[in-house]
Amino acid sequence: MLTPEDIKRTGQSLWLDNLSRELLLSGGLSRLIRERAVTGLTSNPSIFEKALAGEYYAGPIKRLAARGAAAEEIFETLAIEDIRGAADLLLPAHEASDGLDGFVSMEVSPKLAFDPVRTESEALRLAGRIGRHNLMIKVPATKEGLLAGEKLLKMGISVNFTLIFTVERYRSVTQVYTAAMSWRIKNSLPVSGIASVASLFVSRIDTAVDKLLRALPPGPAQKLAGRTAVENSLLAYRLYHDLFYCPGFKASGIPPQRILWASTSVKDPAYRPALYLEELALGGSVNTAPEEALEAYFTGGEINRAPPGSRFAAAGAHFAELKELGINFSAVLEDLEKDGIERFARSHDGLLARIQKEIDAKEKPCTDNLLK
Repeated sequence: MLTPEDIKRTGQSLWLDNLSRELLLSGGLSRLIRERAVTGLTSNPSIFEKALAGEYYAGPIKRLAARGAAAEEIFETLAIEDIRGAADLLLPAHEASDGLDGFVSMEVSPKLAFDPVRTESEALRLAGRIGRHNLMIKVPATKEGLLAGEKLLKMGISVNFTLIFTVERYRSVTQVYTAAMSWRIKNSLPVSGIASVASLFVSRIDTAVDKLLRALPPGPAQKLAGRTAVENSLLAYRLYHDLFYCPGFKASGIPPQRILWASTSVKDPAYRPALYLEELALGGSVNTAPEEALEAYFTGGEINRAPPGSRFAAAGAHFAELKELGINFSAVLEDLEKDGIERFARSHDGLLARIQKEIDAKEKPCTDNLLK
């Protein structure tokens, strides 16, 4: 069984990929901070959509609706309250780490993923409303999102670049971060107190590639199943380490932009439930995971302690084999990015529809047909 001390020895931060009012009010988040080494938290529209089904939101929704608030306003009010609550609980971790950890992420509307101007304005508005130093604004790492993210960093807003699937897109994210921080230094602005993570998605890659592998004749293809997501992450991690831990970058005075492993709960029950936590326990990185994956990790996890350098060559060979089998990995990742944005947009619509249903169901004047 793993302990918080085991996690510290990996040099990695564990964040919780979940947020709900029940988690806050029941003491669940406090327990995870205390017993599961959680030092940060991420949220997204899908998480909020699931959370709103809980009983903790029924009363607040009705009260806000009675005041005439529309569904979008109700969602934002509730989400901001939860984000503030989580940020306050994680503030000690933020202060103890000198601003490296203890962050809570809130995403701008995924419908703005291709609109840099509105993404920037929404991010600034949300940051102002939430009013917490340990807030990260999540911005999809589309080409347009990168434009918005760079401007936000220049203005001193911490940014979580999300929905990254390719090493090439990850490289672009690192360039945006470095450019923004260099700009602040050249303009005599501080870089301390500003942080950023680059969220590389994991499990969805295996789901997509494994489907293609299973469609091939039995043989070499089968031994590659369940490995692509980790190997892709390792290649991104190599780039992360080469960029941010070289002497030249260290001399710049810019804090590293940490790489974050997202979507790390397994989708295939045939795989170990903590697979992506075990394999990606890499120093200097962040892994954000839901409670189920964290519990599986702590109760039965087996950390891969092999030096990352010894694993990079195997990762490169893996993709050479995929290419030989005729799998267009670049096309797979392009489809995953599109699907990720569409999925979060659907979740955003779904949570607004759920709130609207609650509004429509609020108490109305009674019509007693028995008296007619």
